[in-house]
Amino acid sequence: MQIIVAPNHFLYKDKKVYNLELQGVGNQATASLYCKNNETISRAVSMDKTQLEGLCKIKEAISLRQEAVIDIAPILEAHNWQVIQVFA
Repeated sequence: MQIIVAPNHFLYKDKKVYNLELQGVGNQATASLYCKNNETISRAVSMDKTQLEGLCKIKEAISLRQEAVIDIAPILEAHNWQVIQVFA
């Protein structure tokens, strides 16, 4: 999955994406990652330290406002997350 990082939204397959729903691998943790007022915010019912580190890394990458395409799937997968749904 490739995400182009823009100042206040994700571009996913040429569509603006404001929310990424995540599901923890091997447990019941769920989270959403979304942009609001130019800030990237995450919400989670519960998560472990590894998953929290993963969300922090994603948010850090987004905050840099990089214009290049960033593949965030490996980062999420390495931290026990998988993207389960994309809302446009």
